[in-house]
Amino acid sequence: MATIVYGSVADVAALARVWTRNGSFFDSDPLAVPPVTATNPSLTTVTNWLTSISSQMSLALANHWFNLNGIPDVATFKATYPDAYNAIAQQVVSLVSDLVDSANSSGRLTSDKLIASGKSQQKILDQEIDAWVNAYQDGLAFMGLPQSLKTSQKKQARFFTINSDTNSIYARFRIR
Repeated sequence: MATIVYGSVADVAALARVWTRNGSFFDSDPLAVPPVTATNPSLTTVTNWLTSISSQMSLALANHWFNLNGIPDVATFKATYPDAYNAIAQQVVSLVSDLVDSANSSGRLTSDKLIASGKSQQKILDQEIDAWVNAYQDGLAFMGLPQSLKTSQKKQARFFTINSDTNSIYARFRIR
């Protein structure tokens, strides 16, 4: 499976516009005429963050039994599961925007309360990604994002009824 990147650098720039130059991030290019100075953070840094946070999101989705192996690329994901893709992308883009703010000593990831907690930004992002997937896993499954039961040491099963009017039952086996 190729790495699925949720959202785009342009989406991040839209949320973190104050740290862009005319709505875009740039890498340094001293040979350009006129020379281009990098934004803080640079285009490469934002791109790497977007890829990294997307990978963390995919890992969290897999941990909640979402099977993304049959989704070969972003275009297929968007076409097949547009609502799920957009919801996931919004969360990823929001977290990357928080990192952009932090690179400029601003935003919630640089607060005194956070620093005093002793938690790293990475730990906080990991917890938020997992909490988000946990909170919205039923909705993502209802939107059609494929889930499959995995063999593991997890032990508790859960079942959900989605539509009582038609007596259709949606059962998701979640063993913890």
